[in-house]
Amino acid sequence: ELKSSPYAFEFLHETAIFPYWRIRLLTTESSYTTLPVCFFFVLSLYYSKYIINNKLLIYLNISLFIYFISITGAKSMAGLLGCIFILWYFYNVRNFKKKLVKVIVPVTIIMGLVLIIYLDDFILRIGSDLSSSQTSGTYATRLYTLFVSFIQGIKNPLGCGSTYLYYFQQNLKEYFYILKNSSFDLGLNELIGFISSETGKSVTVKSGLGQYNLYWGILGTVYFLWNFRRLINYFYKKNQLLFISALSCLVSFTLFYGFGSETMLMIFLYLYYLRHDKLPLT
Repeated sequence: ELKSSPYAFEFLHETAIFPYWRIRLLTTESSYTTLPVCFFFVLSLYYSKYIINNKLLIYLNISLFIYFISITGAKSMAGLLGCIFILWYFYNVRNFKKKLVKVIVPVTIIMGLVLIIYLDDFILRIGSDLSSSQTSGTYATRLYTLFVSFIQGIKNPLGCGSTYLYYFQQNLKEYFYILKNSSFDLGLNELIGFISSETGKSVTVKSGLGQYNLYWGILGTVYFLWNFRRLINYFYKKNQLLFISALSCLVSFTLFYGFGSETMLMIFLYLYYLRHDKLPLT
């Protein structure tokens, strides 16, 4: 794909736009690659380590994953890894003295080197995106719809079910002044389309947890997060790989993605592990 860009695998795509310069692995755009790559990396690493215990495959998996991180143009990958690192650090500082030399210091050094290498490029990319009204509009839409969804969840703590759309559009309109009065060019055309839409097509929260918060309300969200936190704490004690995987799952459907097939399957595997103390990969 690198060698044949910007027309890589054009004959295999039906709806993708060309020319395209980033790595997208047969998806529509590069950001869609983040979750599947992380998902299959975890399964492959788990299989290599716990099922067949092959060190060569373990190192190969890690090397390929690091290589993908170095070439992907997906900002969601950088955001996901950053959030996971912060949460992982939060959990491990509780046993700071025990893990200082063995775990925390080496990981901190590695993350620091990655930051030094890619920080300039990442800042330039974010800056260029924010200077584009179309891309900055994507950021504004994502954050604003997530904000409004939780406001609606508080107003309707038991949720709105399938009638969420009417209240969601009303709340989008009610708090729109927050963005409208901003001195920055946020590219609000997409949000204006959400507010004025008569069909409700594509009027959704750019977050899986935010979208479901409209259905089941803030009480349902608190219940879900409480149980997911228990799941993360269990994996923290039992399996560090699944612990990091659960953190990535939580961050991804809260900030970046919906409850897609990868997320649903991963949650199913977590629940399977709770019952059988292993994943069904044999």
